[in-house]
Amino acid sequence: MNYRCGTIGIMLRRIWVKTLVFLSACVFAAVFSCSAQTTGCISVRALDSKSGKPLRDVSIVMNAALGGGPSTNREYAKTDSNGVAQLCPIDPISHYLGLSFDSKFDSCSGYAFETAVILDRGFLADNTLCAGRRFKLNQDPKAGELVILVRRRTLLERIDWL
Repeated sequence: MNYRCGTIGIMLRRIWVKTLVFLSACVFAAVFSCSAQTTGCISVRALDSKSGKPLRDVSIVMNAALGGGPSTNREYAKTDSNGVAQLCPIDPISHYLGLSFDSKFDSCSGYAFETAVILDRGFLADNTLCAGRRFKLNQDPKAGELVILVRRRTLLERIDWL
């Protein structure tokens, strides 16, 4: 009887070791997978052009090929409660990044941005298409972050857009 308990104990220990090895491999795979995906990712922070407050649920489409033909690298994202959408273009990343929005919002900062500048030091896009900015930005963009100013389209503009 003692012999059986010892055999069961050894078998349980082996199963436990195999389980730990498997779980460790899964954790390492997940860490390496996540770090590979975030290389070259760009955070787009959408702020209301009048108040400077973050805009939630702004649908953003990133087109990574401009001027050289049709875009084969499109990413779709929606801003969260902080006005941030994470976009991760496929390598190689284009020199310019084009953004477009759904029918509810429009950019006040333009639609094309230099990717290297965004990735190196971050970029605050000027308010070139709407009335002047009436607020002071309290946080500079970080490396990999594009801050854009967005306005809500009026109902008439939305109908005309369709």
